[in-house]
Amino acid sequence: MALLDIIILCALVRLNLEMKSPVPCTVIYVVVALFFMLISGLPIFAMLVSAVTYAAMALLFFWALIKTKNSAAWWVIAVVGVLVLGIF
Repeated sequence: MALLDIIILCALVRLNLEMKSPVPCTVIYVVVALFFMLISGLPIFAMLVSAVTYAAMALLFFWALIKTKNSAAWWVIAVVGVLVLGIF
């Protein structure tokens, strides 16, 4: 499951490079995460709490990628963010 999350995040990072706003990539990530949580059979309350947490973390991640575009810090944020979001 973590490998699939990392692949999805890498695709969203590429999409984020073309966009001016982090919101579309965040929404896509949260919808995909909710789909996987729904398949796994988590309770509704746990899904909602997780979705809010994922949305906050993903929004911060994609926003930081936009702000550090064309700098060396972008790579650090991209690698660490994909690993952190991919594991959780």
